Amino acid sequence: MPFSVRGYYADRPLMVTKETARGAFAKAVEWHVVERFADVTISDGKKSYSIDEFSLAMALQAIANTVEIAAELGLRRRNDAAVDTSAAQRLNCAFAIAVLHTQDTL
Repeated sequence: MPFSVRGYYADRPLMVTKETARGAFAKAVEWHVVERFADVTISDGKKSYSIDEFSLAMALQAIANTVEIAAELGLRRRNDAAVDTSAAQRLNCAFAIAVLHTQDTL
């Protein structure tokens, strides 16, 4: 999914498209920190994020992916039909609550 990075340099709007979230984040940070662009945002086509918001969204997604992979690996290692996944479920719930809370505060 392409991501667009937008910012202003000398009151002129500029935009670039990156194929990955990491690429978009790197360009946004470069523009903001190195080039001193103003109002740098990253858009996924649905929502526009500040650099802070996007970094939080990326971190939360990485946590969710890690939890999902850990749960899948745990299930594969056991052949029991009654595998206890309650720890993974609790972690997924905590993650969902954190995401909802973050969206409310942003």
